[in-house]
Amino acid sequence: KYVDERTWIASDRGSFWTKLRARNPNYQFRALRVLTGYLEDGAFIANNFKTRNYVIEKMDVTSGKCTITGKDPLKLASAKKAQVPAPSTGILLADITAGVGTATLTPAGVGNSEYAASGFINIGSEVVSFTRVADDLDITRGLKGTTASAHSAGDAVQECYVSNAEVNIIIKDILTNFATIDPIYINDAAWQLEVDTYLNGLLDGIITKPTDVNKIFKELSEAKPLYIYWDELNQTINLEALKAPPTSANVVDMDSGIVSDSFKTKDLPKLRASTVYVTFGQVDPTKPLTELSNYTQTVTRVDSDSITKFGNNQVKNIVSRWINSGNKPAAENAAQLVGRRFSDIPREVNFSLEAKDSELLIGQTRSVNHR
Repeated sequence: KYVDERTWIASDRGSFWTKLRARNPNYQFRALRVLTGYLEDGAFIANNFKTRNYVIEKMDVTSGKCTITGKDPLKLASAKKAQVPAPSTGILLADITAGVGTATLTPAGVGNSEYAASGFINIGSEVVSFTRVADDLDITRGLKGTTASAHSAGDAVQECYVSNAEVNIIIKDILTNFATIDPIYINDAAWQLEVDTYLNGLLDGIITKPTDVNKIFKELSEAKPLYIYWDELNQTINLEALKAPPTSANVVDMDSGIVSDSFKTKDLPKLRASTVYVTFGQVDPTKPLTELSNYTQTVTRVDSDSITKFGNNQVKNIVSRWINSGNKPAAENAAQLVGRRFSDIPREVNFSLEAKDSELLIGQTRSVNHR
């Protein structure tokens, strides 16, 4: 309560943490900054500390103790938090037959509030293009490999997500317009340079039903092998192509940087891929993504040396709605990149560094020297 409405002394009640939470109930996804570093002879020196940037996911206050969980802003793109396309709530006002070229949305006003002036919509198992004035649609029927059919009043009218662009453009569009991530975190020039150097070429896809953003990112990162990650020091979301490490990668050494007894390693045999199939050329975008009969082409990369060395063939299947039937080079490139990277068993390495060696950041490439 306000000071003139209470009969107690606020400072005598509760803890710092309970008051903080009570005064800031809408804390989720607010900025969280953590300073990490080290003391010199017990003294604090600001230059020895670095600020790491996150957003708050949750705050637990129990028995005078508080636990705050911080995540990087890409958490906003995780499952159940963002979907592409955004769910549409409009429905057909009246029945339409297969030959009709107009339709009306209801409830009144939903056209202006949820739908673009033109684009593509999905009604049942049909994709149609549209131009819109208020709630009234002029439509062209049976597109994107679907067939015009009759629909009933009350059928859902879902706006589709359609893109024909480079992978960095698609990812930025989804991050900023569907996961509501601030575009200030994206370095457009750096992303474009990475794509121009390693991942050039267009992707062409349509999503007819709301789909978790992180699932779409998985699809994109297979069509154009890449990964994105949060740079907690520089407050940027970085995009990196899957590529060979630089020959000049700095060395993390067992005798100079790695904390004693912190080094652990394990093989990841399930990630090995001796044969890579990339299936592409989707026919009907309303059918399940995994329905292989709904695609026109497949390219195959076989690493016979990997099969011989390990005594068996391990297969990875990539099914892509983003590579059309006329873009076979993109499918071949994806198969080659993934096949080269995972023809041998990948190895996961975990270790700790002292604070003085904290220049090593997530996403950077290093060589590791350890017995």
